[in-house]
Amino acid sequence: MKVKAIEISEIRAIKIDSKKRTATLKISFSEGGSLSKDVTLNEEYELMASQLVKWIKQTMKEQDTDDDEILGGISIVNIKNDEDVLDRAAKGFYRLDQRLDGVKNIRNATDYMKAYGQVLTMEEVIFKK
Repeated sequence: MKVKAIEISEIRAIKIDSKKRTATLKISFSEGGSLSKDVTLNEEYELMASQLVKWIKQTMKEQDTDDDEILGGISIVNIKNDEDVLDRAAKGFYRLDQRLDGVKNIRNATDYMKAYGQVLTMEEVIFKK
């Protein structure tokens, strides 16, 4: 049986598509290393955060090659700050969604193009330790 403890240091939206309402997230860990995941933004921010944490646990799981008959093949991933991530990431997804809604509600062409250009180049911090 393998137990792996990790700590998430930052979740950042690095590539945002306001038309499709998708974002590419970069998840950085305190121990070093990072993961990338594409997500679709919706109104259920808590569910998005819990699905992200579940995906991180699945991705970071290592195959256990123990010859132990009882616990062989079991691998557990613990995220040290998972409750904090669940709470603050949901708020971060809400902020990102509100910024995209703000761009969508602009009626002046010049202001819209400025805001759209900012969305194309912005990197939003969803969670930071």
